Amino acid sequence: MQRNQILQAAVGRNLNMEQIGGNCKSAFSLIHQCIASIGTMNLTEEGKKKKLISSMQSFWRGKSQDIAGCKREHIQKIVKIAFGIGNVKSDCLWKEINIYTFQELYLYYCYIERIAQADTYFSKKIKESCNRRNKTAIQKIEERQRQKEKQEKKIKEMSKEEKWRYDIFDKQQDVLYYQNLIDSDTYSSDEKIIIAKLLREYWINSEKWEDKKVSKKQLLKISKVKGILELYENS
Repeated sequence: MQRNQILQAAVGRNLNMEQIGGNCKSAFSLIHQCIASIGTMNLTEEGKKKKLISSMQSFWRGKSQDIAGCKREHIQKIVKIAFGIGNVKSDCLWKEINIYTFQELYLYYCYIERIAQADTYFSKKIKESCNRRNKTAIQKIEERQRQKEKQEKKIKEMSKEEKWRYDIFDKQQDVLYYQNLIDSDTYSSDEKIIIAKLLREYWINSEKWEDKKVSKKQLLKISKVKGILELYENS
């Protein structure tokens, strides 16, 4: 997982101080310490993720309004918005972050915490940066689609011979055209000459015509193409 993807997931949560409640820095800090302590435990990655979920669920246990000097409601709101855990029975993280490793989840929360506690200007700049990246990605997809449509239009406007050349030289469909040439009666004599010449030209360019390294199977193909050229050119 790349850092910018994790950052975009954190930005997408749109978590800020006003949303949680005033003076909630200690709540962010408490959750941070909780995640960091799990990271030091001798557990597998999956074990750490399960422990993380269990620890987040624990913030709904008990009736006191405070936990370690932090307002319980602040902690619960942060956990719900950041991780998707909204009660003691919630046992799954947000779909977008569920695939993260524990270390990636830790980094994700660090981003969450930094963005939420940053001033308005910093938060705005981060969102603008992510939006620019998203816009650039969309533009690239749209450009690829335009190029694809342009190529498809060009192919439609090709003559029959141009289309055969495109298929053989650009799409490397020489084997298909060879089989059609040998096994099919759909081509006229003139068309067979054109295709045979295209195959000869392609194989010469690809060093598959009369090179010493040519396989016996390829030599057989060459022999049949030569036979077609001799038959129809001389008829």
